[in-house]
Amino acid sequence: MNQLKLSATFISTLFLFGCSKTDSENIRTKGIRAEIAITSVGSGLANDSEAIVRLYSGSGGFGGTLIELSEGDSLIAVIDGESYGFSEVTELFDHYYQATLPTNNLNTEYKVSFVRDEGVSATESIVTLPDEFEIDSSTSVDVTKNDTLPVNWSPSFSGENLTINYSFDCTTVEGGKLSIGGTQYINDDGAHTFDMAELVRDDIVTCDGKIDLKRINKGTIDPNFGEGGRIEGIQKRRIDIDVTAS
Repeated sequence: MNQLKLSATFISTLFLFGCSKTDSENIRTKGIRAEIAITSVGSGLANDSEAIVRLYSGSGGFGGTLIELSEGDSLIAVIDGESYGFSEVTELFDHYYQATLPTNNLNTEYKVSFVRDEGVSATESIVTLPDEFEIDSSTSVDVTKNDTLPVNWSPSFSGENLTINYSFDCTTVEGGKLSIGGTQYINDDGAHTFDMAELVRDDIVTCDGKIDLKRINKGTIDPNFGEGGRIEGIQKRRIDIDVTAS
């Protein structure tokens, strides 16, 4: 099992520096990196998917310069011949574009297009959603920091991995506030047991948190994005967790 933990220092640094922004009119398409995620959080055709697009000047990454669309540039999602627009979302340390898209069937092709009135467009970033799954064990749990947490889901997908993202907001024995988060990769075999002592620190009193299980398909990013990027189709299911010391 591979695991990545984000320390409080790393998170504090993120909040300190944040991300800068620039207008898309200042950047040629060959200088843009696109990060695109299409996420479904429930099974069945009645559940919509959410599309999130972040555009970066240059290679992006931690502290990268995010792009705000100028007049004449736009993002469009195309599904079964129907087009859907994106809304701009600006947060304190983030800037992205969001759209709600229908989940027509498991083989639906999601295409996200970056369209420019002037210059080179990038219209062929394409992905499909992975197979659906559901968590069979409880999705709202109370545990102690020394407990183990068994999780079951179905159907499994033998030979593949699930991506696990976890995050907790905690209070320490000294009364301080602490944010903990990280990523694990586990076998998509239908069962896994989390050791809470590996996810939270020993000096916590309480934590409110979540564990997201993600099945991910990687799609094809339009090659006109000269700095590359990725487009992913994601099935995400969540467990809400309250953690106490004992």
